[in-house]
Amino acid sequence: MSFSDNERTWSEENFSGDILGDERRVQRVITYAQAMAAHPGKSIPQLFDRPYDVKAVYNLLNNPDVTPDGLQSGHRDLVLEALYQPGTYSLIEDGSDLSWAGNQPIEGLGPIGTGAKGLQGFSLHTVIAVRWPNGAIGTDTSRRPPLKHIGLADQQFYVRQAKGMEDKASRKRRFSDQPLESPLWEQASSRIGRAPLRTSTSS
Repeated sequence: MSFSDNERTWSEENFSGDILGDERRVQRVITYAQAMAAHPGKSIPQLFDRPYDVKAVYNLLNNPDVTPDGLQSGHRDLVLEALYQPGTYSLIEDGSDLSWAGNQPIEGLGPIGTGAKGLQGFSLHTVIAVRWPNGAIGTDTSRRPPLKHIGLADQQFYVRQAKGMEDKASRKRRFSDQPLESPLWEQASSRIGRAPLRTSTSS
């Protein structure tokens, strides 16, 4: 298995560190990240030639000490560092439901959507950081210039808890009255932190 210098450098910059508590785990994450960078969109079994590497990645992700925050920590530190550089940035924030089909409950998942039987998964609340080109805001242009993607500023996972047996009407009311994930928006802002103060200099 071989990787380009760019794939190797990107993986080491974004996933190094001791947040996972074990250097062997860190090296496995780096290898996994390099494989994903080299073959985007492929599943874990398609990324590696050796069954050993496939099993090692599954064991890594199944380890209770390997958390999403731990995996993303190095990358999010780089994004936060970039946001403190001079420039104009936008933080794009929204939630998505990830679903798994099947009428049998899957451990660790909860109801999604209307909560109907068979709709199970979890909510993923993501904040993406992008940078505006210099001088782009406030200019009179008919076409917005492309934004530079900085990376993942924050991401939270939320599993709804089943509330027992309900009729269809009650279930729809419960899932439509109030978004259960509304606190995640405030939590994302708190986790990212306050924006740096603007400073001006004069000659």
